[in-house]
Amino acid sequence: MRNPGSRCALLFVMLALSSCNSKPPFAEVSGVVLLDGKPMPDALVEFLPDPDQGNHGPRCSGITDAQGRFRLLCDDGRGGAVVGFHRVLVQDMRTFPPPGNRQSGVKPPVMPPSRVSRRYENASITPLRRQVKPEPQTITLEVTSK
Repeated sequence: MRNPGSRCALLFVMLALSSCNSKPPFAEVSGVVLLDGKPMPDALVEFLPDPDQGNHGPRCSGITDAQGRFRLLCDDGRGGAVVGFHRVLVQDMRTFPPPGNRQSGVKPPVMPPSRVSRRYENASITPLRRQVKPEPQTITLEVTSK
């Protein structure tokens, strides 16, 4: 390969291939969910990379403890979330039916109504948007019951 043009073309192809295999940058994310100003236990928190803001990657989620605290873990097993903008969902896990055998013929229990407004459960209308920055961070998510 004595031709400088061939070397440049080879370098370009190698760079393009290596960037295709690179994973997006991640950052550690923890936080707290406040429902009407008080810590919310038993909430499912999901961070969905927002493609409208140019962010792509795996969904990351966490479940709040008794003090409303959570730590994100992604579907691919990595801790944290993709750096960039996210739509955030908060769902009341107390409304989830218990796992069971659907073929058992047992009527599922009646679940209580959600403690949070339904708007936090839908990615297209959630008002919660957060930017994950490239360093560890703690995020407070404030939701309402109405």
